[in-house]
Amino acid sequence: MKFRRRRSSRIPRPDWRSEKAPPVIGSDWSRKEPGREVDRGRRSLRVLAGIAALLELGLLVWLLAGPAFDVRRVDVTGAHRLDHAQVVAVAGLERPGSVFAVDAATIRRRLSGATWVRSAAVSAQLPDRIVVQVDEWQPVADYHAGKGKPYFVSDQGVALGPSPPSDGLLDIQGPTGPDPKPGRQAMDARLLAALVNLQRGMPILLPGQEVQSFSVDSCGNLTMTARKGWQAQFGRVLTPEEYSSLDAKLGALRSVSTKIDYNNPDLEYVNVMNPSAAAVKLKSAKPAPTPTPSPLPKGAPPAPSPSIQVVAPCR
Repeated sequence: MKFRRRRSSRIPRPDWRSEKAPPVIGSDWSRKEPGREVDRGRRSLRVLAGIAALLELGLLVWLLAGPAFDVRRVDVTGAHRLDHAQVVAVAGLERPGSVFAVDAATIRRRLSGATWVRSAAVSAQLPDRIVVQVDEWQPVADYHAGKGKPYFVSDQGVALGPSPPSDGLLDIQGPTGPDPKPGRQAMDARLLAALVNLQRGMPILLPGQEVQSFSVDSCGNLTMTARKGWQAQFGRVLTPEEYSSLDAKLGALRSVSTKIDYNNPDLEYVNVMNPSAAAVKLKSAKPAPTPTPSPLPKGAPPAPSPSIQVVAPCR
């Protein structure tokens, strides 16, 4: 039996060995020359960006370290107790360098640590100027411990520095002790506020009268001395309750004015420790006579010696 030979297809068969397959789109090895040109362009932009960054960094270094913006002038405003040189020294601006290197927050913190400085503001003005604005504490009184050296005190009761004699401020004498240190608490702020308000309100409370000074002893007893020479004894002022009792005592001081003349040079003091029973003493008043013991009858035993009463010191 003979098999019939199969006829070959009329469609020509492709020669896979001689022909190249079309490239797969998206593969790196299939990219053409235009894509490579794009990569070169991007690479060039990156190089230019790097060069620009280096130039900016160099410009910044030149601004910080170069002489064009060195601080040549420091202006200080608002300082009266401290002079220009003291403010510059406390702020650390003797050699500030570039105006861009000035740290305003650090300078404010340094100045706030000074005794006289309440607050400070610092600003830089191109090309070479620093402005320092200072707000100082204002003294409201002179305080001295016993007969020690007087010191300015702020409204917070903090010692600011030695005060000259006769500066016109309220004089407050505290208990005997060491002199206050500048920057430290010299006296209670509440008591100071009460005394300052009392000084300012005295001409209204008692027309024609002014406060010369206050004194507080080691027991906390408060005494006011008027410019006319008389004194007012208020008693202890150590607790909030005792502070609040000053209003009633001032009322008693005013009510007594209907019975005595505060302009009388013979007036020594007015005791208002008990507001409901104010006591007045005149300099011309004679002390009460000492009673003379009557003679003992004959044969009577001798009278016992008087006992000595020891008064405990105040606390």
